Amino acid sequence: MMKARIFVLGVQQDEKNKWFDFMLSNTFAPVFTEEGALAYYDTVKDAIPSIGKAFADSDTVMFFAGKESFPQVKLVLSKALGLQMKIDQSLLETASLADPEGAGQEDFAVRSAGIPEGGVAFGLSDALDTGFGVHKGRQTIVVLPVLLDRTGQVLAQQVIPFINDLYGVTLPTFYADCIFAFALQEKLAGKELTVAMCDTPTTALFKQYLSHTPALDRRMPVAVRGEKREETPPDEYVVNLSITAAEFVGAPYGIAMTNAFYTGDDPQGERVVYLSVTSETENTIREVTSLYGETTPDLMNRCCGELCSLIGQIIDIDEGVLQKEPAEKEEKKRGKGKFIALLLLLLAAIAAVCVYGYYFFSQHDYNVRDWLNSYFPSIVRQADETTDDDNGTTLTEADSAQN
Repeated sequence: MMKARIFVLGVQQDEKNKWFDFMLSNTFAPVFTEEGALAYYDTVKDAIPSIGKAFADSDTVMFFAGKESFPQVKLVLSKALGLQMKIDQSLLETASLADPEGAGQEDFAVRSAGIPEGGVAFGLSDALDTGFGVHKGRQTIVVLPVLLDRTGQVLAQQVIPFINDLYGVTLPTFYADCIFAFALQEKLAGKELTVAMCDTPTTALFKQYLSHTPALDRRMPVAVRGEKREETPPDEYVVNLSITAAEFVGAPYGIAMTNAFYTGDDPQGERVVYLSVTSETENTIREVTSLYGETTPDLMNRCCGELCSLIGQIIDIDEGVLQKEPAEKEEKKRGKGKFIALLLLLLAAIAAVCVYGYYFFSQHDYNVRDWLNSYFPSIVRQADETTDDDNGTTLTEADSAQN
């Protein structure tokens, strides 16, 4: 029975990396023969005692490094194995074409094209962040980056088949290949949500992507057959499809995915796929562009994962709005309550002053004029002068009228 150990370096075992951990734990569970076979460390140095033990008793030792430390980990492990790191010029050329701006970075060559002598390159068609595998005697060492979407594809298409053939085991590929379906299935668990999709040429492909997540598949019914696109631009067409799906089923969400469209005249050139998610408040479109050298089947399979990821993001946004609105209403309610309380307090104070004044004046045979004359005599004099002026003016006008 093959025995495997896995070291994840430079990242934390936390919520951010939950699905990367899920992918590794479930894929390699059949060859984990002891507790702690999947371990997290900050650096290679921190893991040295455990790495030594792993090399002594395991058939396959795998290292997954955070994106920043990935080139360094490749170099360190190659040196530890007594292997010389070489730059594969073909991989370097491909990676440079795929990312011309990144090609000038200091660690670019090692990150994307560094393969130790006797090693096998494990990477996608654009050669970016390429890992490697080395088989020596009975032992295999694999080094890959911690990049959920890219590493999932590399595991499913290259690494797992390589290990299965080498050791005669049957490690599953679907956890890595369909990881975003598992993530969406958990997000919808316990929620009364339905996500409808139109029946289009891409529907069967997407349903195949959901085949290992039956609980999710049941939440995503297929609606009516989508109308032909004809002259409608693909980005508008995909929105029409997702709207139709949601309306036909009466679901809070509708989704759609187009075929791949060439962006130029070159049949081997860049292609684009449009994804759409319709919610009760808006339509969201995502444009997925092919990687350098990526085949159309690989692009479409990647888009299935992108669609699951997009649905999850829209649901998170909607739930955030639903949680935010009651909080805002409650805050407004509290603010309004404070204003009313202050107003009532002010009115009560005015009323108390008026009642006390009435009682005081009544008990002392006092009136407002007497009080003003005692404390504000200037106001009383001004009022008297104003009255005299008004009376004088009136008399003068009357006299003038008589004359």
